[in-house]
Amino acid sequence: MKSLTDPHADRAAKTADNVNKLKSLTDKLKEKFGESDTLRKRRDELMKQKHEQIGRTQLIEDYNKQADQLESMMNDLQKQIADIEKEIEQVKEALQERQRVIDEEIEKLNSLKNEQEAQEREIERLNKLIDELKKRNAQYDSDIKDLEEEKRQLEDRVAELELTLSERQRELDESDQQLRDKDNAIQWQLNRLKEKNKGKPKAPQGKSGNAFAVQKGDLLDEMFGRYINETGCKVPIKKLGGGYYLFGTRKIYAKILNGKLVIRVGGGYMVITEFIATYADVELAKLEKLREQGIDPHAPEEDKAPTGRGSTAAKRSPKNNKNVEGVINMQGDVSMSGTFRQKKMTQAQLDKMKAKGAARQLK
Repeated sequence: MKSLTDPHADRAAKTADNVNKLKSLTDKLKEKFGESDTLRKRRDELMKQKHEQIGRTQLIEDYNKQADQLESMMNDLQKQIADIEKEIEQVKEALQERQRVIDEEIEKLNSLKNEQEAQEREIERLNKLIDELKKRNAQYDSDIKDLEEEKRQLEDRVAELELTLSERQRELDESDQQLRDKDNAIQWQLNRLKEKNKGKPKAPQGKSGNAFAVQKGDLLDEMFGRYINETGCKVPIKKLGGGYYLFGTRKIYAKILNGKLVIRVGGGYMVITEFIATYADVELAKLEKLREQGIDPHAPEEDKAPTGRGSTAAKRSPKNNKNVEGVINMQGDVSMSGTFRQKKMTQAQLDKMKAKGAARQLK
């Protein structure tokens, strides 16, 4: 700003000097015009005297001299006036040029000022935006803390629900086992009554092979029987109901998916032909070992003895108790393989989960 002001001051000073000179020349010109008027008046007086004193030759000569001097002075004054006018025009041009430069500099200064004001407004806007972002960031941090707290509470709740579910599943498994024991005891009593009425007991059949009774009208059974016949599978198969079958010693879950019979294995499904090719020989070997021990999960129901707690019938059949109990226990183990049911948890696992949940609550 200082570099721009100093030239302006110099130019203004020069302009002031030129104006002063112009004023001085104008004053001189006025003085000359005054002298010219005085000379004209003098000439008029002389002319008057000439008319009054025609005889005075010396007066005429003086008049002529004065007239010549006056004319010479008039010529000089005209020249001076012309020079002064020329100089005035030059001064005006110089003043116009100075004014144009001053206007350009003022325009530049205004432009810089506008740019500075625009930058200041932009800085102010950015500062407001930064403050707003800081507020949002603080709000986000608060929301994250709240969500983390909710997540922790949900994890604790999930752990509690898992414990509850495990306990409920264990209770259901115990109830199922008790019901099976009671059903076996009832069936065994009925079979005993039938044998007593007939007068001769039925001998265990020890039935084996791959006989599979297809239930007409059941599409799943019919498709299962067709695949068994097509593949020539020798593994005994028993229908348990609800899509479950006993394949040798393995409990499996079958369903029709996209027009194909599939078996659930782990977290996915396997086509029946692939399943039979993979597990048939294994199940035959397992079944043969069980039969060598006198255990046959595919034996008719009337050949099985009940395993209910405190059952008098079980006490009366000490010879069959071991085999029947083994079959029931084996079925209980097999029921957990290849299905979607949750496996039983040991007490140590339950205690571990409870301790984990308590630790989360303390946190």
